[in-house]
Amino acid sequence: MTDPIDQAELDQLVAIKTGLQPSSAQLLKGVLASHGMPAYVSSEHMGTIGFGLGSDLLVRRADVPRAKSLLEHVAAMPITGAAPVREAVMMERACSQCGSSHVQDYIGSVPTLLPFVKIEALPDSGWYRCRQCGSHFRERPTRFQSLPTGFIWALVVAGIVVGFMMLINWLRWL
Repeated sequence: MTDPIDQAELDQLVAIKTGLQPSSAQLLKGVLASHGMPAYVSSEHMGTIGFGLGSDLLVRRADVPRAKSLLEHVAAMPITGAAPVREAVMMERACSQCGSSHVQDYIGSVPTLLPFVKIEALPDSGWYRCRQCGSHFRERPTRFQSLPTGFIWALVVAGIVVGFMMLINWLRWL
């Protein structure tokens, strides 16, 4: 026979989805409510202001398995729309942009200053993503981190110079 579960333990709220847009969190709350399960949305008003704060979907601890099975096939967009992150362990690091301690390891494409150029963040490569502001940063910069960017810019400038030289030569022969 199992031990009786304390009512306070049953009523403890647990986040089953985090970092959602407020509208997505409300949608998922409605899905759970339609199945007779009470759900709550945290930080929904702060998320609508536009600070980049995500809302969390909360349910009672006793309802977690049922809620997860109900929401298994329902898609909701995270606040940043970024590539998925490892849900392993929240890191004890501070974001270099906003100072938040909600930082996780990151695996996926990292945007750069150059359009259409992205860096692949591999497991254990030192890339992190802030869950509050959505920025990506690397704690251990490599010695040659800016070399590919510099090389690409050099090629772009060289292409522009060669293009102007060809244009001038063409105009000279007219």
